[in-house]
Amino acid sequence: GSMRRIAFLAVIAAAVATLVALPRAQATDTLQVGVGRADITSPTGYYMQGWVRSDAGLHGVPTRKQARAIVLKRGPQKVALGAEDLNGIAGGAVQAVADQLKGRGFSTANIIVSASHTHAAPSGYYPFGTYNSVFMTSSSLKSLLSQNVSGALDKQLYAFEVRQLAAAIKKADDDLAPGRLG
Repeated sequence: GSMRRIAFLAVIAAAVATLVALPRAQATDTLQVGVGRADITSPTGYYMQGWVRSDAGLHGVPTRKQARAIVLKRGPQKVALGAEDLNGIAGGAVQAVADQLKGRGFSTANIIVSASHTHAAPSGYYPFGTYNSVFMTSSSLKSLLSQNVSGALDKQLYAFEVRQLAAAIKKADDDLAPGRLG
């Protein structure tokens, strides 16, 4: 909603303000901007994140989910801003992305991410079981007993989410070109 957009814009504004305030190494340093995105649509069959109904599953793909990134660079300093169509960002994901992008000059100190908080994204990619749990409803108790509703981490889905966020940031980093604030 609009509150999420306002919050994300505030994060971007703070990051831009920080980058603009950095001391310039040379008078010729110009702001460079790059954008990138990667598809993070999961396979169908997962339960949707954050629902209290146990039958809220992903049974099709009406819209693709995306990881989007903007990289801002001035001189040797850069920052990556990421936004994902997820319910939230899994603990450890930014560290895992930073580990993959270390050779490009990224770390947890210059990667900022946010999530749209959609409830139409999968559960199963959190390292904290409570977030992956599916809550029972009286009409589906028997079917849930035969399914994995333990809240276990799906390691493939987690690795996919990390890999795709890193891919969006790589694309943005590769897309760097002179830009200006406006």
